[in-house]
Amino acid sequence: MTANRLMPLKPTHWRLWEAKRVLVSMPAPLETDPVYRSAEDTEFVFEAMRRELGVADELKDIPGITTLMLVAFGEQGIKSIEDLAGCATDDLHGWIEDKSGNVTKREGILGHFRVSRSECDAIILHARIKAGWIEEV
Repeated sequence: MTANRLMPLKPTHWRLWEAKRVLVSMPAPLETDPVYRSAEDTEFVFEAMRRELGVADELKDIPGITTLMLVAFGEQGIKSIEDLAGCATDDLHGWIEDKSGNVTKREGILGHFRVSRSECDAIILHARIKAGWIEEV
């Protein structure tokens, strides 16, 4: 077994690996190792999770939202444009509670996505426009 089969290949090394595979007739890592996944495979998995959670297709049209974010929405019960339009920025971004000098940070639904408060505001605004709650100016 060669060392190349034991570690992930960088994209720049793929052509070299492919040439070597042809020369020695070895199967490529993607064909033999389930750990290796392409971006398309990963997107396919998240898209299937989104559909299984019942998240509406129309949420994909909101700028700034990824398929993985849609999965996070579905896990929290946000499944339609109206559900997302009804969210506050704190619901998506998170908030800080200060009770008697004890400060606690609460993570929002998109807290681990490194999305700013203004980006969360924009997502909610687009959802409210798409839901017909407000008119685009």
